[in-house]
Amino acid sequence: MEMPGNRVSGESEDIKKKKMMEMFIEKIRRWPAAAYKNVWKVGRDDPRRVIHALKVGVSLTLVSSLYLVEPLFEGIGQNAIWAVMTVVVVLEFTAGATLCKGLNRGLGTLCAGSLVFFIEFIADESGKVFRAIFIGAAVFFIGSAATYMRFFPYIKKNYDYGVVIFLLTFNLIAVSSFRVHNVFRIAHERFYTIAIGCAVCLLMSLLIFPNWSGEELHNSTVSKLEGLAESIEACVKEYFKDSEIIIIQEEDKSSDEDPIYKGYKAVLDSKSIDETLALHASWEPRHSRHCHRYPWQQYVKLGAVLRHFGYTAVALHGCLQSEIQTPRSVRALFKDPCLRVAGEISKIFMELADSVRNRRHCAPILLSDHLQEALQDLNNAIKSQPRLFLSSNHSHATMLAIAAATATANQKSFKDSGVSLSSVKTDSSALLEWKTKRVADERKVLRPTLSKLDITSLEFSEALPFAAFASLLVEMAARLDMVIEQVEELGRLAKFKEYRADDREGWVLMAACVSNSMFLRWNKNPSSFFDWNKWKRSDDERPKPKYHQHIDLPFSPSLLNKTFLQGKELKCCYIASIDGFSATSFHNCCDFKGPCVVIGYTKNSFKFGAFNPEGYRSTDDYYDTFDAFLFYWRDVNEIEPVILPKVGGSGAALFDYARGGPQFGADGLLIGPPLAPVMGGFAGPDTNSGVGDLRQAKSRLGLSYAKREDGKESLFGDEPRTTLEEVQVFCNPKIASLY
Repeated sequence: MEMPGNRVSGESEDIKKKKMMEMFIEKIRRWPAAAYKNVWKVGRDDPRRVIHALKVGVSLTLVSSLYLVEPLFEGIGQNAIWAVMTVVVVLEFTAGATLCKGLNRGLGTLCAGSLVFFIEFIADESGKVFRAIFIGAAVFFIGSAATYMRFFPYIKKNYDYGVVIFLLTFNLIAVSSFRVHNVFRIAHERFYTIAIGCAVCLLMSLLIFPNWSGEELHNSTVSKLEGLAESIEACVKEYFKDSEIIIIQEEDKSSDEDPIYKGYKAVLDSKSIDETLALHASWEPRHSRHCHRYPWQQYVKLGAVLRHFGYTAVALHGCLQSEIQTPRSVRALFKDPCLRVAGEISKIFMELADSVRNRRHCAPILLSDHLQEALQDLNNAIKSQPRLFLSSNHSHATMLAIAAATATANQKSFKDSGVSLSSVKTDSSALLEWKTKRVADERKVLRPTLSKLDITSLEFSEALPFAAFASLLVEMAARLDMVIEQVEELGRLAKFKEYRADDREGWVLMAACVSNSMFLRWNKNPSSFFDWNKWKRSDDERPKPKYHQHIDLPFSPSLLNKTFLQGKELKCCYIASIDGFSATSFHNCCDFKGPCVVIGYTKNSFKFGAFNPEGYRSTDDYYDTFDAFLFYWRDVNEIEPVILPKVGGSGAALFDYARGGPQFGADGLLIGPPLAPVMGGFAGPDTNSGVGDLRQAKSRLGLSYAKREDGKESLFGDEPRTTLEEVQVFCNPKIASLY
């Protein structure tokens, strides 16, 4: 007798099978429509794909006629198959790829055939056994050598396919020549059938609706710039929407449909594509109106900088999916300045995209102060809410309780695993253990959700997510300079047309000349971003520029090679014996002049100097850079000085004290440091510090800057301190006028 349970389970199995069959039938019914939709979408996204498919079909038909047409078949015979194979493997989507493969295939076949003739000539007069041994040895050595050559980076990049064809052709002809005596005919027929196939491919690629790899690379660079612009603006707008809206949007659409994700995904995935397109573009004929060699590798460099920028966009997008979010009421306080910063960054990216698309230099709008003003507005908005970024005593006590609970939980897990902690217990851990005994019940409740609930209970946790978001926006502003610099370099190498005929020469170079002067300080020094400085000058306090005329450069211009001042006019903006030796006089003459060269003369006729790539602004701040360096002359009559580069990393390479003179590193070179009011020694940027006297200088090398070549640890030789007779500063007036 059948049990009721068995009958129910059998019925459920039948229902499942019936549903699966219905689903299968439904998929079959929908398949034609889905296939048609996909086929239509591929052609609609890029109509060139349809044209390329037709070109391949026509090419195969042409080479197949070598078989189908009787007179052609009688002249070529069975070797016509090589022409068909050549079209299949050589004809690519772009003309550059087809040229690269076609020439590699032809060159590999020609070299292999020539080498086989040489081997056949040597082994032709020998006996059969010696001939077999000789051919076998030749196959071994040639095969090994050709395979080893494929590991060479240059060969791998440019001629890998040609080496493979060489190896294949050589082995086919060399081995078959042992049984077939007319090897010349074999090589000849193979070569000209391959030549026919390559000719058909080149004809279709270069003359019939050609697709240029260079244009593909150019257009993809434009789309990447536009994609980043759209991604950044959409990300910031999404961040300031209601959290409920964000959750609904994330549930309703996949990541592939997210405009933020799509914007930077193409940038992050572009490395191999850009390198391949640049390689193929280098094979293409110069089909533009300019016959100069086009700088395709500069597109690759620009792509690398864009990927570097894209990583910040990924981090910014990650702020939207953070587990801990700043409340909407707090975010609303900073909505307008953040949207303005994002809008300015997006606007600059769109202008760069338009510049590359039209092959012209960037518009002067890029060099306006709009982004700087937007960043300053964000800075002011953050300063207006100081309590959001400061923790109270209550939050400190909460952190202590969390640390205690964590330590006790970890101790218990160690005890359960049989590990003793008595040997490493300290007074602080004992105190934490004592405190946690008072809240044992609470600890048991909090332990499962310790990582989230306790963190969100901290007072300053509301501001932490937004602080990360704001810092990423500032990071984008800093990295934007590198993008502008690479676009301008591309325009220079590719000979882009000027934006206007009456543009000043220096404007389009500002991004490269002052790349670190504005945003890098905010990026690397949070104290500057939140304006925790006391001596920063306002615009009204900036002195009018003045320069000393008819002052010859006391150094060779070659000293500034590979710096921002290379090849630029230099004028003397400060002479201590005329303008005054006080630090105040120094900053009145040298602030807001851009990169500069400082030259000093001691009473012992010793001449030395230093290069500051950041310039001076009296910020009481320090800067990180590898570009600064010190130098000195062994003898007054020498032309080229000895350069002492930055060592120990880029940190704290320059100090800009309002009450002191030039300072390179913490102790590398100090000219007129701020003075303590009583002791008279170095004091730093303290409000009670006295103004430094540039007659006094000190130096200790080895920590911030390299030691002298004679091993001495002072720039001045045996003495760590010295008295100066003169100090001069040289800068570029054109760069100074941009501040």
